[in-house]
Amino acid sequence: MFAAPSSAGVNSVAFVLDGRLLATAESDRTVRLWNTRSRGTVRSPVRELTGHTASVSAVAADGTLLATGGQDDTVRLWRLDPAHPHRRPTLLRRTLRGHSGHVVALHLTADGHTLLSAGQDGTAALWNLTRPDRPVLRDSLRSPGETFTSAALSTDGTQAWTTAGPTARHWTLDPRHAASCICAATGAPLTEQQWRNVLPDFDHVPPCG
Repeated sequence: MFAAPSSAGVNSVAFVLDGRLLATAESDRTVRLWNTRSRGTVRSPVRELTGHTASVSAVAADGTLLATGGQDDTVRLWRLDPAHPHRRPTLLRRTLRGHSGHVVALHLTADGHTLLSAGQDGTAALWNLTRPDRPVLRDSLRSPGETFTSAALSTDGTQAWTTAGPTARHWTLDPRHAASCICAATGAPLTEQQWRNVLPDFDHVPPCG
């Protein structure tokens, strides 16, 4: 059991470095890293990570990358050293700002190249982390009026789910899959004559061919 005497409460946990460490996101604005090979009640973490200005509400990890999100509406990225797991992680310079409400959930794809962050503002942000030192906001999924409480991303990054109250919402992130769903729902594609009537200035390209 891990129990830091100064902790004000644990909000989220994630295994780090193939399970060698456990990261806990805590209400005292701190992320703590614990040695999972320890036995008994452990009161001293391997490391304490600070930087958030409010309660840390979410944590996710894959490989050497650790993502933390907080009630300061931001996401921070940390790089760990697999050869020295107890060494202090490096805080990457850029703070991710894609929310106007508390960050409540984080999810990384298996390759660590895409991060999903969900906030209480009803926005789920997709970040390209191909270069974690230069993260890029790829897209924002918005559901006005909803307050997200959780989120998940498929292993290949083509689908996402968000929850808000009694609702679980599915998002398709692959344009080709989205197009096939639209075509299946609308039935037969536009005929060449219908295309000319609607789009006379464009060459006919069957949208569901």
